[in-house]
Amino acid sequence: MIRTSGRGGVAGAAPRVRAYDFRRPDRLSKDQIRTLAMINENFARAVTTFLSTRLRGNVQAVSVLAELVSFEQFLSGIAEPAIIGIVGAEEWQGEAVMSLDPQVAFALIDRLLGGAGEESYRLRTITEIEQALLQRLFRDLVQSWQEAWESVTPLHASLVSLESNPLLAQVAPPGDMAVRLLVSLRLGKLEGFLRIGLPYTTIAPLMPALTAERWLTREGEGVLHRQQEMRSVLRRVPVQVTAVLGHARLKLRDFCQLEVGDVIVLDQRVGAPVRVTVQGRPKFAARPGRVGHHLAVEIVARLPEEDGESA
Repeated sequence: MIRTSGRGGVAGAAPRVRAYDFRRPDRLSKDQIRTLAMINENFARAVTTFLSTRLRGNVQAVSVLAELVSFEQFLSGIAEPAIIGIVGAEEWQGEAVMSLDPQVAFALIDRLLGGAGEESYRLRTITEIEQALLQRLFRDLVQSWQEAWESVTPLHASLVSLESNPLLAQVAPPGDMAVRLLVSLRLGKLEGFLRIGLPYTTIAPLMPALTAERWLTREGEGVLHRQQEMRSVLRRVPVQVTAVLGHARLKLRDFCQLEVGDVIVLDQRVGAPVRVTVQGRPKFAARPGRVGHHLAVEIVARLPEEDGESA
């Protein structure tokens, strides 16, 4: 530390010094961590939807944490026996870790097999049948994780393996930095966590995409794409269009006595524009005519909107 004195400075004034651990360098900016937190929020919403649908019950998933830790610290938060999925992606240069609390995993299995999924479960090693169910579940989680990244950059992720020992999940050196993402899962009275560990070396190729500007750009593109899709769908929706030539009021006695050749006088004058309705609502004034062998009307004006209607 250097103290400055003299005309250009204040004698004895100590500069503000921030501690820096060279064993744990901060390689991700706050902006990039915030972007990963937003991805995790999208992931939590997707998990809520697909688990509630799959289990036919109320499941709540909430993003609760996004922080920078060492990979060793991330693994130390996973207790044995563990339910750990090793995840890989074409765009990464390594693998990531997705861990599910055993209590939540057993509850999910119980629900998948028709149980209530709301009891406390004894921690034990999973069976082969349970492992097969968990592999399918983790593939769905990875699919939701992949979709959550679409708001930032395309990601082609897949489940590499399912492990039960944190020592078998050493996808990065213990001292390397990693982003720890935490999702809270609630099934009835049971609550646990889904943990995701993203080593820096794994997601390093995607660092340029993890910016708020890129996020907002992709979000804007996504909104525009959804609007275009909605317009395309709406254009294919059939609507009933009716040209009303006029109306007449008859007594039931007269109506029952109608015969071929009788003339009914309408309230519409000859040559006056007819009213065109869309889904029963008057929208246009038109002139009746013919196109080839078909009857037709030609739109000549737009009718004023009635109270409570929108164009």
